[in-house]
Amino acid sequence: MSTIKIYLHGENSRDGQVLEIEDSASLHEVIIKHREVCDPSNNTKTEEYEIFIEDEEDNRDKGGDCKNAGIQHHDKIHCHRCKLVSIILEYNGQQKSISLAPSATGNRILNKASELFNISEADAGYLRLVLPDGNDVEKKQHIGSFVSYPKCEIKLILQSHKKIEG
Repeated sequence: MSTIKIYLHGENSRDGQVLEIEDSASLHEVIIKHREVCDPSNNTKTEEYEIFIEDEEDNRDKGGDCKNAGIQHHDKIHCHRCKLVSIILEYNGQQKSISLAPSATGNRILNKASELFNISEADAGYLRLVLPDGNDVEKKQHIGSFVSYPKCEIKLILQSHKKIEG
């Protein structure tokens, strides 16, 4: 048995929380720790949560332990009740939709958006994701941190952060 350090992200938790746990700990224990650290007022049954590794689409089988689930030291884990987040992307007056796991990072969403809107790699480097309230979704943040079950959807606006100088 060895101790691993993982970073927990999830519903109602925009900043990752560090958790040291045995690699033999069950995924059920990880969910309990997530609730204690990230959302202590939540009384939802732990069985309703799914566990994802950052930027992976498939949730982990909650019947096993961290080691057998492929969770390793320094992994970023996302606990959420939504299995997918429906994302409406807006760019230059057009809207397109994608669905990704709640563990999808802003960087992954930007890459998908570039493909959807046929934006060149050079131009995509100047784009940022903006929430309807004007706040940015940072490249390392998980999209699931911005949505709460049962509303597993969000709208994001693609904007350039390049300043035009004249």
